[in-house]
Amino acid sequence: MIFMSNKYRIKFIVIHYGNEDLLKLCLQSIKKHGYSLTDVTVVDNNVVNRGFAGGSNHGYELIKDQNDFDAVLFMNNDVQLLSILDPLTIELMREGVGIVGPLQINKDKSFIYEGVIDNKRYTAGHDITVVMKKNTNTKIADFISGSFMLVKKEVLDKIGRFDERFFMYYEDVDFCTRARKFGYSCSFVSKILVSHLESVHIKRSVKEYYLARNHLLFVEKHAPWGIKILEIIRFPKTCFEHYSDKEKLGGLLGIKDYFFRKFGKK
Repeated sequence: MIFMSNKYRIKFIVIHYGNEDLLKLCLQSIKKHGYSLTDVTVVDNNVVNRGFAGGSNHGYELIKDQNDFDAVLFMNNDVQLLSILDPLTIELMREGVGIVGPLQINKDKSFIYEGVIDNKRYTAGHDITVVMKKNTNTKIADFISGSFMLVKKEVLDKIGRFDERFFMYYEDVDFCTRARKFGYSCSFVSKILVSHLESVHIKRSVKEYYLARNHLLFVEKHAPWGIKILEIIRFPKTCFEHYSDKEKLGGLLGIKDYFFRKFGKK
């Protein structure tokens, strides 16, 4: 039986990579809060690592032809539910809202806030001010973190899937930006509904590679021409910033691969 929350039917797609015990805890937290595991599709990226984008697309392909759900919850296996998802489904039922996500608490007690895009360079980050404001329960965001993202089925059917060229980093930003171009809003609910354990350690050089490459791809796809021209002008500075910091050297390879059109998994 599919779970109905405020008459909104949800299916889960869990992207599994790494620790089997974390996957068990993730599934237990879903079941604990009243959701049926028959509505959960686990995509095992340990077998074929498709990244978040490819894994999410693969999971949706497995369920897309079913007619018994209204929304899909994409989540990583290192995320655990702390509460039922009614605040999210209620928000998603609002007209024009296409994607929602909650405030997430990390293992180190830090938080994942609403997603914002810097209009000067089209870089992506998170804004802490939303949780500092009293009486603020929801806020329109530029994007929702892919680690826990609830999406209306109609959004997926209308705008298409995640762009697998990103592999990881910026794939959620790109997806939400495309949804907003189609007239849907992304809504951030400032309630702690999930914990995020961030179990997979990613080397700094690898992270810098994907961030540098995928930022350029994101700018190419979505930024106004003025931003694109500014990025070209500051290109020598961008390269120097990566070259002068040993921890950012991976970004130079990412920049090179962007220009040679090498996308997907490194």
